[in-house]
Amino acid sequence: MKNQPPNIQFIIIDDDYLTTVIHHKKMARHKMLTATPIIFNDPRDALAYFSNCYIQKITNVILLDLQMPYLNGIQFLRELKRLKNFKTLDFLVFIVSSSIDPRIRKSLKDYPEVKGYYNKPISEEHCLDLKRKIQTFKISR
Repeated sequence: MKNQPPNIQFIIIDDDYLTTVIHHKKMARHKMLTATPIIFNDPRDALAYFSNCYIQKITNVILLDLQMPYLNGIQFLRELKRLKNFKTLDFLVFIVSSSIDPRIRKSLKDYPEVKGYYNKPISEEHCLDLKRKIQTFKISR
């Protein structure tokens, strides 16, 4: 009997409304969505959301911006790992940012949840790569 692939929930964390619309439309065009993605314009709201989630049978695929007010993407990842329920949740994080600073990319290696890095705005090629990476994850489960 084959294992059932995990359910996927897309979450976009970006303070720029237009970017979230672009991400949503491109993912829909590539038939990546089974439901409307959850969008957070403030990373603190995303942390509050995850702090109230326990033992989910879904994989949270997060598209995360790095440059945001209040908490940047690295700070968000650090705070996410501090949540009491972090180990009960399943995450695949993909950075989508206009930052090309190699020091930032290097610091992302400390977060095994980060599975990819794409420059903004997300492109057709990014969507195809994202689909492949998610499929690879589903098969390895």
